[in-house]
Order: sequence, then structure tokens, then C-alpha cells
Amino acid sequence: VASDHFRAAYEGFAAARGPDHPTTAETESILAITLGALGKHDQAMRHAEHAYETMRAVHGEHDPLVGKALSNLAGLAQGRGDAEGAARYGARAVEALTRIYGADHPMTAFARAHLGVSLSALARHREAREQMIQAEAGLRRALGPGHADVALTSLELASVLEAAGED
Repeated sequence: VASDHFRAAYEGFAAARGPDHPTTAETESILAITLGALGKHDQAMRHAEHAYETMRAVHGEHDPLVGKALSNLAGLAQGRGDAEGAARYGARAVEALTRIYGADHPMTAFARAHLGVSLSALARHREAREQMIQAEAGLRRALGPGHADVALTSLELASVLEAAGED
């Protein structure tokens, strides 16, 4: 099972290099995503939070891995039904990724789309709509109108608009 191998890799790096080594943190972040996909949300969040804190301490706030770790935290919070946490982490991820990559980079746009979905779940419809429109436009510019990720974001935008009562 893949999750067993991710856990073994994480534990191996933690034993060899220490729990706060950058390579350990990157591996721990992957383990967290895997645990989240398996529905082990509390474990996933603990690992993701530790990985984020380690990466931030080692690399600083302006590193792409730190922005990605924030985005992972937002997705994991959303997966466990924590819309407040997802929106909080998501806003920080969008801010960090915009600073690192720019507003139209796909990583920024994906984070923005996740933030829009989280805001919609909190009935913050105006903000959700704004984030989703920006996400879709950014992906359309970066990937082209025929890309599957643009279509998925369009679908998510439609759901956000529907939740806001904009048929």
C-alpha cells in the first residue's frame, strides 16, 4: 500500500536526519496528503501542520514549498469539513503564492479556487464569487480554454454562483 511506503519514508528521514529537517518535512507533507485521502483527517492535519512549520522555519515565508504547504493545509481542512480552517489557510496560501509566483500562475489559481469553495461553504458568497472568477480567468490565461482544470474550475464557479442564488 502506498501510504505504508510514504510513512516508512517519512519515518526513515526522521530517524536519519531528524524530524525538523527539510527533506523530512517535504516527505511528511506528502504523507499528510495521503492520510487525508484515506480519511485520516486528524493525523493528516497534525503532519501537515508540522511540515508547514518546519518548512517555514527552514525556508522562510517566501519559499514555494511554504506556499504549497499552506495550500495543502487548506485542502486537508476542507476535506475534514473545517470550512473556517480551509478559508483561513486558503487565504494565506493565496497571499503567499501570489507573492511567490504572481496572480496568474496555476498554483495561485488553484489555491484561489479552493479558497472560493471554502468561502462559499461559509456563505461568504461575494468573496467566493470573486475568488472563483479570478481563479478561472488565471487558469484560462495560463493553460488555455480547453484545459480540463479550466473546465473543473468553471464547474466549481457554477456551484459557487448557484449557492449564492445566481442562476
